[in-house]
Amino acid sequence: MDRKKKKKRILVAGGRLQGTEIVYLARKAGYCVILIDRSENAPAAGLADLFVRADLFEEQIVMDALWGIDYVIPAIEDLAVLDRLGEYCERAGVKYIFDREAYTVSNSKNRTNRLLKNLGISLPGEFPGCGYPVICKPDSSSGSRGVRKIETEEELERCGGCGLVVQQYLDGPSYSLEVLGNGSDSVFPMITEVVTDAEYDCKRILAPAAVSDELADEFLGIAEKINSVIRIHGIFDIEVVLNGGRLYVLEIDARFPSQTPISIYHAAGINFVELLTGFADRKAAADVMKRCAAGNARTCVYQQILVDEDTVRVCGEHIMSGAGLLQIIPGFCGADEMITDYLPGSKRWRAIVILTGADEKEAGRKWERCMRKISGIQGFRQMKCIEG
Repeated sequence: MDRKKKKKRILVAGGRLQGTEIVYLARKAGYCVILIDRSENAPAAGLADLFVRADLFEEQIVMDALWGIDYVIPAIEDLAVLDRLGEYCERAGVKYIFDREAYTVSNSKNRTNRLLKNLGISLPGEFPGCGYPVICKPDSSSGSRGVRKIETEEELERCGGCGLVVQQYLDGPSYSLEVLGNGSDSVFPMITEVVTDAEYDCKRILAPAAVSDELADEFLGIAEKINSVIRIHGIFDIEVVLNGGRLYVLEIDARFPSQTPISIYHAAGINFVELLTGFADRKAAADVMKRCAAGNARTCVYQQILVDEDTVRVCGEHIMSGAGLLQIIPGFCGADEMITDYLPGSKRWRAIVILTGADEKEAGRKWERCMRKISGIQGFRQMKCIEG
């Protein structure tokens, strides 16, 4: 008699931006998803099969939550908490998908820049030799948090120099590439374009990025060179800017990213959670990629919106941190999917909007139709759309 295959169980630690990404993809992979977060209002709580409200230092609660779990993926950035979670996983015999050594390097932009410089990889110019304008960012913060463009010496003095990394400001399109591996074998799924708002927070992802074969080869070469040293057990991503026909690395982050994984899933069917659990099971890269049901390649446009009465703002991802409990609504307002805190009758709500098409133009037309339908549910003849 055939027995129903047991669902794999995955615990996600942290239910905000990265946690939402992991929970979503784990659900798409058919896993049973347990989310743990100390806030009862964690946005991803509404997407998980089971939500456990607890601080990760509450040992007994966490150990109980780990019973029967196959994998743990963290979506937090506090190294003390990450280490404690690793200890729990070791005691429980659970696979912990986190590369501490790589994270320690990427968690400091100064350490990252020293590594990249030693590898001969192009970086934005060093201050003060580069002149103004410059980009000023915290050494240990990931993403856009605390990032500022500084035009003058007076501005820089007001910003304060302690704990900040100051580099040449380079204008141009930004691209991202993830590297996933098991220490010896690795994959480089897709280059995406990262579109930021005025605060350098990512407001839109285009997957795949429209880059030339030569540029793609250059970016892949950079990723391979970095990974020859890091030899990732898990995942890291690389962000670059194209300026003057040349790629410059802005940062690397050895933690599960937000936005790009879902975009790549909808563009090509590649599921990063499946890749990571495959590597955790010691499968070879070729076998891991086979687990992903990659269909015909499409273009995916992924963006966050804040809807307020008659206005739709396309914003950086920070707006989703303040979202209510999220739900996945296929086909909502004509989008392929929305991940949203919308409730019937809401006049103010947030959403991750996922749009696909044969190309970017077709996805753009779908967005125009989506805007008309949002107007209908908001009760206005026409909505204003503001790009953040």
